[in-house]
Amino acid sequence: MAGQDQETYWTVVAIPDTQFYAASTDLASYATDQTDWIVDNLDSESIQFVTHEGDLVDDGGSEQEWDRIDATMSTLDGAVPYSVLPGNHDWAVTNDKSSSTANYTEYFGQSRFEDRSWYGGAGPGDDGRNSYQLFSAGGYDFLHLALEWEPAGTASEPSTPLGWAQSIIDEYPDRPTIVTTHSYLRDDGGRTSSVQDRSDDANTGEAVWQELIEPNPQIFMVLNGHWHETDGENHQVSTNRADLPVYEIVADYQDRANGGNGWVRLLQFVPGGGREAADRIRVRSYSPSLDEYETDSDSEFTFDLDFDSRFSSREDGSEQISFQQGSDGYSGTVDTTLAEAEPNQSFNTAGGVTVDTQEPHSTDNRTQALLRFNDIIGNDDGQVSPGTTIESATLTVETTDEGDGGVGHRMLTDWNGEDTWVSLDGGIEPDGNEATTDPEFETGEISTGTTSIDVTQSVQQWINGEPNYGWAVLPLGDNGWDFATSNSDTPPKLTISYDPDADNSSDQSERISLQQGSDGYSATVDTNLRENEPEQSFSTAESVTIDTQDPHSTNNEAQALIRFDNLIGDGGQQLPPDAIVEDATLTVETINDGDGGAVHRILTDWSGEDTWTSLDGGIQADGNEATTDPEFETGEVPEGSTSIDVTRSVQQWADGAQNDGWAVLPLGDDGWDFMTSNSDTPPQLTVSYVSEKQQSEQ
Repeated sequence: MAGQDQETYWTVVAIPDTQFYAASTDLASYATDQTDWIVDNLDSESIQFVTHEGDLVDDGGSEQEWDRIDATMSTLDGAVPYSVLPGNHDWAVTNDKSSSTANYTEYFGQSRFEDRSWYGGAGPGDDGRNSYQLFSAGGYDFLHLALEWEPAGTASEPSTPLGWAQSIIDEYPDRPTIVTTHSYLRDDGGRTSSVQDRSDDANTGEAVWQELIEPNPQIFMVLNGHWHETDGENHQVSTNRADLPVYEIVADYQDRANGGNGWVRLLQFVPGGGREAADRIRVRSYSPSLDEYETDSDSEFTFDLDFDSRFSSREDGSEQISFQQGSDGYSGTVDTTLAEAEPNQSFNTAGGVTVDTQEPHSTDNRTQALLRFNDIIGNDDGQVSPGTTIESATLTVETTDEGDGGVGHRMLTDWNGEDTWVSLDGGIEPDGNEATTDPEFETGEISTGTTSIDVTQSVQQWINGEPNYGWAVLPLGDNGWDFATSNSDTPPKLTISYDPDADNSSDQSERISLQQGSDGYSATVDTNLRENEPEQSFSTAESVTIDTQDPHSTNNEAQALIRFDNLIGDGGQQLPPDAIVEDATLTVETINDGDGGAVHRILTDWSGEDTWTSLDGGIQADGNEATTDPEFETGEVPEGSTSIDVTRSVQQWADGAQNDGWAVLPLGDDGWDFMTSNSDTPPQLTVSYVSEKQQSEQ
């Protein structure tokens, strides 16, 4: 029986897809067992909230199935706050959002819940397909968002599910937030990268992450069902734009015996129960029908976090300020295009800018964009005070034509909106004189709609005293990216979050960036190990492949090795021994999307000349050749710039462990290729840290 642990905790119960229970009189009891157990154990498990992850029924057009699941879920009415949402099977036609949700609305629409004190409301015009709930537990007031299968829209469109969700988050900015949707994280790895909705009124899991989850630091957990490609379970920890963890968890047991054997997820919140942080979230998988727990690593696991640290700081005075042309009297945005094909033309009054390596197409003429927000720093109302330590800064632009995106460099020289390609001597060069050598951001490929870009690093430097000349956005490819300017109806927006009462006197974080050929650095070592070519060295190759089948339809594995030598030391562009690493990011240029890789810290020496054979059959993640647990798993990787959190590895090297770099081992048979140190876009390691001396001064 659940609830045997003696420590104090409270629980959220997640009910995965119940579709097969609703579809069969023989299996209906498994769903009944779930809700009966919840009500019977409200006190012993301290159950504070229940969330259904969608696919209540198998056939959205069958009233008989809706009757069955209605009877089951009615057990919860008046007993505990709960939410439901429609999965792809809850529409009249599966996988077609243009079909009807009349049955869902009749049984589980807004009218079912509107008299409940904990029910916040429904999305605009959808009568309950999207909804929010408010509940309290553990001394905190929580917000829960229940979002339909593949919720559509963007965060800036309040008439869409994602825009509505953003408006609710804005209404309750201080509440820790859990999001439940139907399809988001796959059980076989990574967020979804393609939509299944035939009407195409939908977003992928990755788009939901970028639009809603990543920009909002109060969202700490995302739950979903739907995916059952392997065993129906998976979890990962992602880092949002505020550098805070987000716990993403999928569960769907429908492929198991009896439509799922009644398994549910118990999310047990244990105040004071953590080791790496103050509190703990313990996830357990339990079947009331079997009265059994499942205890493998995908079924029972924990996350440690400090609720007070994460959620009290914003309540204690964190503020947010936005700058957008024409909003609240602000008029300081300057932006323009520099066009090589029209070298003397000024574009300061244009409604959009273009970033492209071929403009017009099939030429070698480039276009660049310049953008600056004037008067953002000062001591007047509506400005950020000099010396403030900011929590985040986000540049939001409206993309009007999707494309390869751009790379943003902080400008180091002054310019004005009247400038042209000629007046700036052939556009902007990221040479350390006109603009920074290292980019402040890279967007990767961009879709039409709202695009959010992390510019915290630039804005912090301006606040610390560097001149604010804005950014040069240089093209990443020949598929041009267009976005709206300050002259349009959707001008760029800069949003800065900071704590005005924080003591900023001791912020002495420093940053190094290592990349082959940049600022004199030349110590990157990388290579491929290929089982298919076991004696071949790939030390001079311009790219590496990570794959479980190389070539395809074989069992030959391909692995990548990468190391940044001379990382630790007391010289310039070195990480001091015993430094506290705040953040370390490995950035690689993906040239062929795929299933991605698991990054393991290597525990033995190797050289670029090594082969599959010389390393005795590649690298094994066995605790001897490389760490057993991965430092990072990428999930599915799209083409473009790929960022990988390697903070844990770099900290261990700073603490004295030998730097043998990483082995990148494949996650699947859809090979992932990225560029090496021999290419024009070599891997880059960026580390933010506080030195031992700075620690003592603080």
